Amino acid sequence: MGISTMAPFKSPGTEGIFTILLQKGIRHLVYPLHSIYRASLLLGYIPKVWRTAQVAFIPKPGKLDYTTAKVFRPISLTSFLLKGMEKLVDRYLRSGPLVNLPIHPWQPVAALRQVLAGPMPCQLPLKK
Repeated sequence: MGISTMAPFKSPGTEGIFTILLQKGIRHLVYPLHSIYRASLLLGYIPKVWRTAQVAFIPKPGKLDYTTAKVFRPISLTSFLLKGMEKLVDRYLRSGPLVNLPIHPWQPVAALRQVLAGPMPCQLPLKK
């Protein structure tokens, strides 16, 4: 599952759930999360709390003047539940549909297949 690959002690999003809580309780959460993720994908709806981010502005080191916005780096704290679903969808797309039916001929997997198969049909011969 996507949650098991996340860093356990990262700051939580607005819902206040730490990744370590999800990882330690995954045995009890698999089926409820499966139902929530499936319903979200089937309905095309992402829960509002998952779509909310808490933004922290971290000052960039070595700056002399901190009165302008460009000397700060925004860090978005988003929902780990949404990140888990994103990882699952990404894994599904990369292992199936995007491998068999690439969106664009230069998509990494399709491009790699073409390179391994030989010269590209659109390649022009080199001039001497």
